[in-house]
Amino acid sequence: MNKIIKIVKIWYRGVVDPFELIQDNFGSLVGFSATFRLLSFFVLFPILAWTERLWLLTNKTTVIAWYNIGSFIKNPSSWIVLLLMAAILVAATMFEQFAIYDALHASRSGMKRSLRQIYSAGFDMCAERLKLENWTFIPYAILVLRFGTITGDVSSVINVIKIPGFILEDFTKRPWEGYLYLGFQIIMIYLFIRWIFAIPIMMEEDGTSFPQACRKSALMTKGKSLFRVGFVALGWAALIWFFYYAGSAVIVAIWYMLSMWLIPGETEPFPVFFLNRFGPTGMIFYIFFLWIVTPLIAASFQSLYYLRKKEMSGYIIPYTEAPHFFRCLNG
Repeated sequence: MNKIIKIVKIWYRGVVDPFELIQDNFGSLVGFSATFRLLSFFVLFPILAWTERLWLLTNKTTVIAWYNIGSFIKNPSSWIVLLLMAAILVAATMFEQFAIYDALHASRSGMKRSLRQIYSAGFDMCAERLKLENWTFIPYAILVLRFGTITGDVSSVINVIKIPGFILEDFTKRPWEGYLYLGFQIIMIYLFIRWIFAIPIMMEEDGTSFPQACRKSALMTKGKSLFRVGFVALGWAALIWFFYYAGSAVIVAIWYMLSMWLIPGETEPFPVFFLNRFGPTGMIFYIFFLWIVTPLIAASFQSLYYLRKKEMSGYIIPYTEAPHFFRCLNG
């Protein structure tokens, strides 16, 4: 019974603490999440789509498959375009993560941050941390953040990376490939949990490189702490799943009642109405839902970091402004 109570307390703190941490800057962080996702959709993703078309054009094809993958690998221009796409994705991911966690650390020190200040801090932190010693952030963003997260869209950018369709088809033909991919995902999830405090550490400790932050995070997530972080992450995943389906169902139900009121003779039976509209409604709802969820998930991990550091008798360094490489943004 005591163990069950302890688990419930851990989960409760994992849900409540983020709201306490984020409350001073909740509006600004939601505003940042919304505007950054909109900018990504209307600006960044079209650039990536154009770059992908350029990648296919350099190989004189419209599709990549097993029969022509060899020509892609042998073509030097393919690697140049791939590196360009990776650079865009990693830079955007770095900016988003640094901006959010910087604002959360400011919240810990009782400082309010405007939307302009959050954007400015994201640029400033990227400019400060763009060093060769932080090159490991590239595989971290592309592999760990993309395939290791168990809480949904931690990043609004990196999730555009997809497993090619011709490889997914092979999973059904050759089950061992599917098992291999599952093993890869398990490793990425493990690394995601072990390095979950890396970015909060970099936000708190100026001058700490990403590899150093990963090593410190690994020390903080050993033993029981590993299971605690994993449990909180799973708890958030369950909450996201619940509110997504519940919210979408409520919206469709309200839509059905309005339809019955306005055009009762043309409204389909509820089961048919629900099944036909749940998918599109859920997709639209999820977009808006992520505007709130993304900063809350980050706040959850940041709260766990502060808790773990206190347990290890560590001193939490107060928030300080990043060096203003983009001072003009602060007015």
